[in-house]
Amino acid sequence: MSARGEYLAACARASQKKAQAQQSLGETKARIAPSRLVQDAKGATIGKVKEAGEHVKAGACAHPYATGAAIAAFLAYLARRPLTTLTKRMYVRASDSIKETYHG
Repeated sequence: MSARGEYLAACARASQKKAQAQQSLGETKARIAPSRLVQDAKGATIGKVKEAGEHVKAGACAHPYATGAAIAAFLAYLARRPLTTLTKRMYVRASDSIKETYHG
């Protein structure tokens, strides 16, 4: 092959490699676009949440009494202030009733 032929072949290879590099760059830009990253993060998060939900559901089905006790404890924790207020009111009413009965 002559020098001119080698030169033209090298130019063709360089053009081909340049086109491949530009295509790879375009694909990389598409992969790291903010909207794509957000979409991928949402998909991964939703998948993990579903997986965790299935795991919790399986555990709850395997141990129904423990699950019920845990839920009751959590609800009691959430309602601790109203329950405390109710208990205090009942105590005051009971003690007032006892005072009226014996001192009245």
